[in-house]
Amino acid sequence: MKFTITTNASDFKKIISEYVQIGLGILFASIGLKAFLLPNGFLDGGVTGIAILFNTIFGWNISMALIILSIPFLILAYFTISPYMVFKSIFSIVSLAIVIHFENFDVVTNDKLLISIFGGLLLGLGIGTAIKNGAVLDGSEILGIYLNRHLGLSIGKIILLFNCILFAITAITISMETAIYSILAFLITAKVTDLTVEGFENFIGVMIVSKYSTQIQTSIAKELGAGMTVFTNIDGFGKNGTKKEQELIQTVVNRIEVIKNLQNNYGFEGNAYSLNQFDHSISKQFLDYKIYKKGNNLLSIILFKGDYLNNDTFPKYSFKALNYDIEKGNFLNYENTFKPDAKTDLIALANTYSKAHLFHDECSAITNNHFEIFKNNFAISNDTIKFYFDECMICPDHDGKCAVEIPAKDSTLTY
Repeated sequence: MKFTITTNASDFKKIISEYVQIGLGILFASIGLKAFLLPNGFLDGGVTGIAILFNTIFGWNISMALIILSIPFLILAYFTISPYMVFKSIFSIVSLAIVIHFENFDVVTNDKLLISIFGGLLLGLGIGTAIKNGAVLDGSEILGIYLNRHLGLSIGKIILLFNCILFAITAITISMETAIYSILAFLITAKVTDLTVEGFENFIGVMIVSKYSTQIQTSIAKELGAGMTVFTNIDGFGKNGTKKEQELIQTVVNRIEVIKNLQNNYGFEGNAYSLNQFDHSISKQFLDYKIYKKGNNLLSIILFKGDYLNNDTFPKYSFKALNYDIEKGNFLNYENTFKPDAKTDLIALANTYSKAHLFHDECSAITNNHFEIFKNNFAISNDTIKFYFDECMICPDHDGKCAVEIPAKDSTLTY
């Protein structure tokens, strides 16, 4: 069973933009491979590196090897991550294989150090551009995501182990020199990939206690354009003894702007204590709410948090529902709101009446496991019941909220 799909002009533009950027990523990656790494027998990590290794040892066609070796990882991704991501990745990998097969470049340089640096740079730019738009050019990334979800292992450590084995084989079968230069190319590829996905801008979490608290709050809001949380009546102890009823400011801002601004304007140094923590993943987040009401006796509040991570175009949402019986003065949950045997009917109705903002045919229907996890995230109005699901449960690839709406007249509501 599939959700009803709704598409508008902005969605179509977004999809076209994604594929255009994936195309650019393929172009960058192919130049890095054909103009630098392949003519000199240097490897990258992952499936691409295995394809190059097989070409060097067995004479396999690199394009065919890249496609064949990627198939198991794509099958794994289809069943465990996102069918839509698999579709885009098939497009990316096949396109890269075709371009590599037909594309020819003159040798740019014979300097092995420059080959490793610029080959890795262009390849990383291509891989990062593809990942940022929901596709992969290398199946080892899929393996990393899968093992991370099921075993809790770090994706970076999984890929590192995968490539350590690959480069060890390269050192044994080809030469130590080739393995060393390949490792250099891989490290540059990995770093450029991260920079492309995450952006060059670092953000910093700051907690500030200062006698200039009011002025600093004004500066953060007006000059840096950032929001903040202010904790009042905070006590602390330091070299000057106990400080009582202080204000603590907590905010996330661009690291380049914050310290310079506060120091220049308010004598920050020597007059405040701050704790700074760099975070490459934070870009922006917000909290908001929606209120639903059924008659005069039931109030439903949906709290939702949106996180813009790694400079995403769309936020990733998570939800929390509060349902309050005004007459009885108590909070409601799924068990004391719906009949004991209602779950099967509710799941079927949710899939039938879905109004989720989903763009892809491959988005999954709501399963028993999905419903069990988020069954208390419901909101009731006079006309409808809405169930809210956190990001990546129903549509793992699309950045957007997911709410399914059931007409109240068709529900098995007991309230």
